[in-house]
Amino acid sequence: MKCPYCGFDNIAGSDTCDNCQEDLSSRDGISASKGKIEKVLMSDPISKIPPHEATCIGADASVLDAVKKMNQCQSGCVVVTNGGDEIRGILTERDILCRVAGKIADLSKTKIREVMTANVETLDEDDTLAFALHKMSVHRFRNIAIRRAGKPPAVVSILDLLKYLSKLFSEKTA
Repeated sequence: MKCPYCGFDNIAGSDTCDNCQEDLSSRDGISASKGKIEKVLMSDPISKIPPHEATCIGADASVLDAVKKMNQCQSGCVVVTNGGDEIRGILTERDILCRVAGKIADLSKTKIREVMTANVETLDEDDTLAFALHKMSVHRFRNIAIRRAGKPPAVVSILDLLKYLSKLFSEKTA
């Protein structure tokens, strides 16, 4: 059983996560007494949102190209790939503000690989909403890349998650 908090693969039936020691006892066959939100968060995969196809760019492109692409696609980030579906990094609006703005004069000469977040944390399509929210909260991410088997990467934002939950629960209570 995959821990919804840290993603560690535990033995099925474990009461606590062997990695982070979080309680997993309520994870087996989610109890009917649990609230609607908890049931959805603990059981719905991230693919239910559904994530947006990522705006992808190569590591050798300029930061200016990335900014233009983010503006054009109205995206808060670009996923840096090898030209295929292998994720090499991510460059976000926050990266640009904290690592680039006021520090680098010519964005057209600065390569993305110089300022991107490498070794990026990602999700799999079958990770739960709780796992996604936890990972985003712990690492203070607004956007997170999603690996999809045989498909280009996707991205989900915290806003996407909140819209999904808001819509889901306004429909159930109406």
